[in-house]
Amino acid sequence: MAQRWRTTPRAKLFPARVRYELVGWPIGVPGSLHLQARRLEIARQVRCDRAAAAGRKILAMLDHDGCQTMLRATYTDATSSIVLTVGVAVLGS
Repeated sequence: MAQRWRTTPRAKLFPARVRYELVGWPIGVPGSLHLQARRLEIARQVRCDRAAAAGRKILAMLDHDGCQTMLRATYTDATSSIVLTVGVAVLGS
């Protein structure tokens, strides 16, 4: 089970398209928009101690939990004006 990330296709871990909802209430607008982000790229895996973008506090927590590697992908919204990188931390167990 702990090694499943090695055999799962990268495109299954990070789908080509991800649906999400943008709710209006934080800006005083009723309702919400149902949107879709598209994957731009899947990065090569990197050791947890080399994933500097995660930040020191998060890396310390991941190290404490036995982080082995980080998997990352970058997505953009429909307008290509917002870009977001998401990461999956692979723990020993």
